[in-house]
This record gives sequence, structure tokens and C-alpha cells, in this order.
Amino acid sequence: MNICLEHWQENKVCSRISQYKAIVIEPRGKSDFSEAMEAFYSQVKDPTLNGATFFAVCRGKVSEGLDFADMNGRAVVITGLPFPPQMDPKVKLKMQYLDEIKRKCQLLLSSHWLDWEHANTIFFKTINPSSP
Repeated sequence: MNICLEHWQENKVCSRISQYKAIVIEPRGKSDFSEAMEAFYSQVKDPTLNGATFFAVCRGKVSEGLDFADMNGRAVVITGLPFPPQMDPKVKLKMQYLDEIKRKCQLLLSSHWLDWEHANTIFFKTINPSSP
């Protein structure tokens, strides 16, 4: 996020946003987090301001069960992609599995991909019937 913020500051994006909304940035440390949230909530409620903008990181402290209900959360803008954590055991297994398939097949033809997708859908519907 720091790289994005530096870029936005260099290109005056932050200053243009701050003309309309107060900006609060998710701190790196846990000790400063409650202070940042209090600042955000008070700026949202302040009638002299036009609300506030909260910059945060996907899978950061803000994503851990906070409820931005009503006037505290009118929009979410995601910049960048929240990649899955590579050290997560499920992600590691999926990557090993895909690497193994790649080694066995060497190339995945479109017809094979279609078969694979179909089998994958059946597999996941069988294991987790609640999945879409």
C-alpha cells in the first residue's frame, strides 16, 4: 500500500481526494489501529466534513470482522489484487497439484481443460454442495 500511496501523493491523487473527504490510512502497527479507527469514525460523523476515506490493505486489520455499516461504509474500491497467501497449506497443496498436472500432461488442450473444469465442478459440488 505504501507504494500506491507514494504514487498517489506524487500524482496529486491524495490531495484531490482530500479536497472532498478526509483521508485515514490503516497503520502498520496494531497499537495505532484503534486510534485510526476513532479518527475515521469521528471524521465521518463531523458535520463540517463531507465524510472520510479509509485506505486499507486486503487481509489487513480492517478485514478482520469490522462492520462499516450505514454511513461508515458507502463504497469499497480495491486497487491491486489480493493474492492468496502462498504459505497457506491449502494454497501450497493446490499449487503442488497444478504443478503435478502440468508435469504429467505437459500441455493442457482446450478440450482437456473443458473436461477438467467439468470434473472440477462435479468434484466441488460433491464435496461442498453449498458452493456456487
